[in-house]
Amino acid sequence: MILAKTIPRCTVTRKTNFRGLVSSTSIISSSCKPRTQHTPQRTLHISKKHCLQAIDKDTVKTLATDEEQSPKAIPLQLLPRPLGVREKPRWTPLSIGERKDAFLDQEARKEREKILMKLSSEAYYSDVHKMSFHAGKRWIAPEQLIKEERSLYFPNLSGKTLGPSPRYSLADSPELQKRNQMEYGPLIPTTNGNAHAAQIAQGNVSIIAIVNSQISHEQIKAWTASVAEKWRPHERFRLITVNVQQNPLRTFLVSFFTSRLKQGIPRQFHQSYIISYDNVDFIRDAIGLENKFVGHVYLVDWQGRIRWAGCGDPWVGDEHTHSGHRDSHMGTRLPEGGPGGQVMEGVVQGLGEVQRLERCLNVLMNRLDTLIQAKKV
Repeated sequence: MILAKTIPRCTVTRKTNFRGLVSSTSIISSSCKPRTQHTPQRTLHISKKHCLQAIDKDTVKTLATDEEQSPKAIPLQLLPRPLGVREKPRWTPLSIGERKDAFLDQEARKEREKILMKLSSEAYYSDVHKMSFHAGKRWIAPEQLIKEERSLYFPNLSGKTLGPSPRYSLADSPELQKRNQMEYGPLIPTTNGNAHAAQIAQGNVSIIAIVNSQISHEQIKAWTASVAEKWRPHERFRLITVNVQQNPLRTFLVSFFTSRLKQGIPRQFHQSYIISYDNVDFIRDAIGLENKFVGHVYLVDWQGRIRWAGCGDPWVGDEHTHSGHRDSHMGTRLPEGGPGGQVMEGVVQGLGEVQRLERCLNVLMNRLDTLIQAKKV
């Protein structure tokens, strides 16, 4: 008699997915036990070469691209070109025909497209990265004025002023006008409720400062503190500060803390402090506004032309070049190495940048006084 060998019964179950296809098969039985294999533990020694080869190639390419696009340290040089725009600015509103002509101008349209393409290729924090080199300073101010035939116009920037213009009559005696100007500041014209930088500068010698942050305010104070106090009594001198804000949140904060701004600015300059919301992206290259977080100073003549310009912390000159020197009223010493890069040899000799501004301002004020006496202005 042949005995049949008993085979344990196993239950086969199949799992199906949502499409009805078999995804896995398992055997369930109390008598069917899987074999357990005991393998000795092994330590894997992977060389550094294999680890480097395991890095994703896309990650390596991304790191290389970021390194190429990051701003590089460049040596500071003198202002290489005249700043400004070629068209004379205007502060009156455009007519319907002028708006139509400006909209249909193909050359201007192509120029705007180039600027937009350049802005879209820049990183969002590019201006922040530039602050690590020379504290955002991009050039050294020239020692002399830009020639009149080569100079360009300062574009018009408009907005609300920090305070109202003083109300006193121009029919008063010259002595009374001078006394009122010393106490309340000069009369500032407005158009449609807004103050325009080009309109204020017309017929006067003006220092126009562009600020955007607390750092830029401190830099502008170092540039203009002594100069503004010296020339404030002159009836044809104007100090115009334009606070450019394009971020809606920052705009709200600046308008909310105007009282704090008034505390740090002399009363005589409240009516010439303009809070502007104009879009400066299309004129940044023209006026050398390469970093919006850095203060920029422009010396503008009575025709509205930029005759001199400076940016960042003012260099104090050869007489203050000892190591580690920094003065809140005079500026800062240019770095001689390290992360900031090297300063071009032979450029950082001579007067400090504030002294250069004072000398150029004296020349323009003397020329304007001569033209006024000759009744040409």
